[in-house]
Amino acid sequence: MRKSLLAALIGLAMVSTVLPVASGPIQFGHTWGTFHAEGARAVEVDSGGGIYLAGNVFDDSVNMYKAFVVKTDIAGTLMWDMYLSSPTSNLDLYDSALDPSGNLYIVGPYYGTVQGTYYAKIDPTGS
Repeated sequence: MRKSLLAALIGLAMVSTVLPVASGPIQFGHTWGTFHAEGARAVEVDSGGGIYLAGNVFDDSVNMYKAFVVKTDIAGTLMWDMYLSSPTSNLDLYDSALDPSGNLYIVGPYYGTVQGTYYAKIDPTGS
């Protein structure tokens, strides 16, 4: 429930992250994307408090959607971010999961010139 609620809250026109707190001000926030229909689809938290946010952004330079993954530490400091794209297809991101070693797995469809499903494994350093 919390994952779905957080993804819904931050999946507005621009992708933003916030660390929810029991009370008081927001502890940090970041924004990715532009004014297109972009949004976050998945949020994961690792055992060390690292926050992974994944979703889609629109790339105006190629007129297509691409997937993104961002990792911040527990204080909201950006650790790394990455984009996944294809020269011939839009990439959509549907879900993510963390394994006990901190590897992030993402999955979603691609569509355009060709169609199908992709998945990727990303290690804790963003490789």
